[in-house]
Amino acid sequence: MDALTEMLQRYDNRTAAGILARAALELETGQLYRNSSAKGRKSITAAVVAEVRTELGIRPDDQSPAVIEKIGAYLDRESERLAGVPDEESAFDRMIARGDLPSDLYDIKIVPNISLFLGEKFDREKKLIELTVRSPLREQHFGVGDDREAPRLVSLFAREFRTPFPLRNFTLLVAGQRGEHRRLDVQMAWRLYPQRVVLDGAPDLVELLRRFAGVYGVEITVDGEKGRFFLTASHDVLPRATIDMYLKAGKTVTITRLVQRNPRTGKTYAALVMAIDLDLYRSTLEHWDCEEIS
Repeated sequence: MDALTEMLQRYDNRTAAGILARAALELETGQLYRNSSAKGRKSITAAVVAEVRTELGIRPDDQSPAVIEKIGAYLDRESERLAGVPDEESAFDRMIARGDLPSDLYDIKIVPNISLFLGEKFDREKKLIELTVRSPLREQHFGVGDDREAPRLVSLFAREFRTPFPLRNFTLLVAGQRGEHRRLDVQMAWRLYPQRVVLDGAPDLVELLRRFAGVYGVEITVDGEKGRFFLTASHDVLPRATIDMYLKAGKTVTITRLVQRNPRTGKTYAALVMAIDLDLYRSTLEHWDCEEIS
């Protein structure tokens, strides 16, 4: 491909391979990663993709998934040819963006609020959270699609845990934000006991989270609508006034959500929004918890 070769000839093979790998990543995910927001890098990426389209005979306006995959595969092959070895970090970034990275490869970080709530029982719960992420029975991932108001880079994991007492068995539901360098920030981890939350028939893990909020959530107003669970909200922080009435009534209520940023507009919003009655949830843990969990 003469035009592309000429474009990249001022770089050494390793750098040129990195440019091609980054172009493939940004093309497939629809967003810029790390230092690629610099004007020079952005322009070279656009030029590389344009040349590949010309080489493959693809129209400039064809953004179909099949075409994007075809261009990405071509860029990957050229990158590996120039580098001599695969660009593993870029490959991992692309898998993370799509939600395809095996969950046992994530570097799991648990937000402090979970440890503060659980206190001395956190170390035990931490092991259960890590096991749920690394070896889930069910999982659900949101990528970086074109739906600007859908969750982005969000993953949910669920695993059933058993005790010597069947009535104390539960499903742990974990939700986290995927990030760079294979990082997963776990921001929610809830036990769902079937005596309290109906588990049967849930088509996906978002529905399980919705059912959990139906039991332990309190009604709040988000974007002018009242409810106990919102897949997304237009703002990253909800007004305190939405839960004041519950706090005045003596309830311990916390708003849980994952903060999102739209890469095209820079706008922040929230996903998986709930206001949870922690007193009610704690009472469930105290009643059904068991030291022997497998």
